[in-house]
Amino acid sequence: MAKKPAVVKVKSQTALRKKYEGSGTASDIVVAAEDMLWLPSRFLAFNDQLGGGIPFGKILELFGQESSGKSLLAYDFAYCCQALGGHVLWADSEHSFTRGWALQNGLDLDKVELYPEKAIEYISDWSRDMAMHYRSKLINNEPILLVVDSIAALDCLANRNTSDIEAKAEMGNRAKAMDKFIRGRNLLWEKLGVSVIFHKPIKV
Repeated sequence: MAKKPAVVKVKSQTALRKKYEGSGTASDIVVAAEDMLWLPSRFLAFNDQLGGGIPFGKILELFGQESSGKSLLAYDFAYCCQALGGHVLWADSEHSFTRGWALQNGLDLDKVELYPEKAIEYISDWSRDMAMHYRSKLINNEPILLVVDSIAALDCLANRNTSDIEAKAEMGNRAKAMDKFIRGRNLLWEKLGVSVIFHKPIKV
């Protein structure tokens, strides 16, 4: 005897939406550009290229040769962040943040949380804790800017005090730590509306 075909129960749209929280039509989920929150710079042409600046909760990667203006742009976004009542988190892995240059670009150093650290794991936890702390203080959608200066200077705890002959293993450890850092914190930055700038120097 032929087997009866299996009965497939089709879930209703309501049941599907309940099961997959956050699912919905694009018209309900996607926010129009004019309704988004943006962190602008003072460079109007650059804002235009970005569509308005850095959207809250998004990552901007600044890459270029040495002395090409990456830090200057980051200082400028930091100035605008403070001007809008927000706070700046600056992971200074290159130890290149200078008091005079920051003041010259209009920054209030009392509103910059500076962390001179190279370990990816420490920066990951620091960015989480600081973002949660300042979002609890800034209750009117003031911006929070996280600057990581720079990706090239970061390393993981497993690579500290290793010998040169272990270089191949070091690269794998670092890549895994960076992947975990960005994947693990990206959702948090989005939820808290943290704009992020990663510096990435390149060689020609």
